[in-house]
Amino acid sequence: MLNDVFGAAADGAGDLADRWPRLRPFVTGAMAAAVLDDDADPPRWSWALPDDPTAMLHPVAAVAADLLTGPDLRLVKRCGGCPWLFVDRSRNHSRRWCDMADCGTAVKMRRYVARRRERA
Repeated sequence: MLNDVFGAAADGAGDLADRWPRLRPFVTGAMAAAVLDDDADPPRWSWALPDDPTAMLHPVAAVAADLLTGPDLRLVKRCGGCPWLFVDRSRNHSRRWCDMADCGTAVKMRRYVARRRERA
């Protein structure tokens, strides 16, 4: 579901309002269970750890809602080497891979081997 919503943002699909209903129940559940921790600076949401195993998704849903309505949504990109999404916080926002050590290296190795094969 997160991949569907934020993948549309990364691909520039522009139909986020149509995809929001799939995320809404998780966000409303998270905010219903949230407690404002005003001892923190700045204040932040926190959640108790009940016996419900889906409760661990509450912080994820809250952060997803913040990302969906925040300025960093334009920085969500799809990795060029795998199906993962990432927030591009590089200086010039030109990152192409979720992680250079994994996908970046693999893509560069494939290109190198292909160029070498062409020369041979």
